Amino acid sequence: PGNVRELEHIIERLVITSVSDTITEELISTLNNETTSSLEEIPENMTLKEVMDNYERKLLTWALLKYGSTRKVGRALGIEQSTVAKKIKRLKINVD
Repeated sequence: PGNVRELEHIIERLVITSVSDTITEELISTLNNETTSSLEEIPENMTLKEVMDNYERKLLTWALLKYGSTRKVGRALGIEQSTVAKKIKRLKINVD
């Protein structure tokens, strides 16, 4: 089950970051390289919560720029609009 969830998350990320309707080997390779370099950038003294908050902040900021509204972000990420709004407030994301 954990591997299935991990695969689902990878596929979701590929779909979100892809600019075309096709997921290519190049896109998968790029995602793998980003994941590896992202792991290398995590300071050793960060807690899991801090790491997750940072990642979530980056993802939501990117999604807001791409989709323009919390409703569209929620739809794209598979979460409720109200959840997006709560996360924006909790993570202190500037939406202006």
